[in-house]
Amino acid sequence: TRQTPEEVVAEEPLIKKDQMVGSFKYYDCWTNDARLTLANVRQAAACGAVTVNRCSFLRPVFSNDGKVSGAIV
Repeated sequence: TRQTPEEVVAEEPLIKKDQMVGSFKYYDCWTNDARLTLANVRQAAACGAVTVNRCSFLRPVFSNDGKVSGAIV
């Protein structure tokens, strides 16, 4: 999608829009899976989640409507 300089600066305030004509936003990208996973784990722990490196799955926990809502690990 094409973006105006104002839209770019609204999302990325540190980008200087001097002489910027616009930009394009691409939704397909590459990422470092290990770093992304670690960032998610650290954020979850910061929000109070219990995080572990390894565990054994024992059984799923089901809600009243029969959908999986958790797990016993």
